[in-house]
Amino acid sequence: MTLLGFTGQTVSPPGLAEKVLVEPQLHFDEALACGRRLWIRGRLVDPATHPVVARRSKWHRWRRKRALAEQPRSIELETRIGGQAVRSTASLDSNNRFESAIEIDLPTARRGWRLARNRVSYQGRTLEKCCVVLAPPDDARAAPRRAPSS
Repeated sequence: MTLLGFTGQTVSPPGLAEKVLVEPQLHFDEALACGRRLWIRGRLVDPATHPVVARRSKWHRWRRKRALAEQPRSIELETRIGGQAVRSTASLDSNNRFESAIEIDLPTARRGWRLARNRVSYQGRTLEKCCVVLAPPDDARAAPRRAPSS
C-alpha cells in the first residue's frame, strides 16, 4: 500500500514495531588519496554506547553533573586497496567518529577512484565495509584561486 500514491513510500501494518538497531554499524564519510597519503574518515554506530535517557526531573536541573572521565577508545582499521593491505589505529571521539591518515604507495588510477575494502576491529567484534577512494587528477597542482572581487 502506498501513501498518497507515491511510489517507494510504504505504510507498515499497525501491529509491527519499528526496526531497532542491535548490531554495531560502520559508515565511511570520506576516503581520499593523494600522493603517498590516504585519508579515511568515518563513524562507528554502536547502540551499546547510547545512554538510556530517563525522565528529567525539575528538581535536579540546577545541580552540576560531574564530568565522567572516559577512557580513550580506539579501533584497529585494516584497508585493502588493489591487493595492498595497510593497518592503522584510530581513536574514537565522543560521537564515535574516527579519522586516519595512512602512508601507502598506490599507482595512479585511470578512473580517478578506487575501491577500498575496510575491516574494523572494535571491542572483540569485526566489522567490514567497502568505500570509494577518490584521487585528484595527475595534472592537478593546486586548487584554483578565486579572483579578488572589486
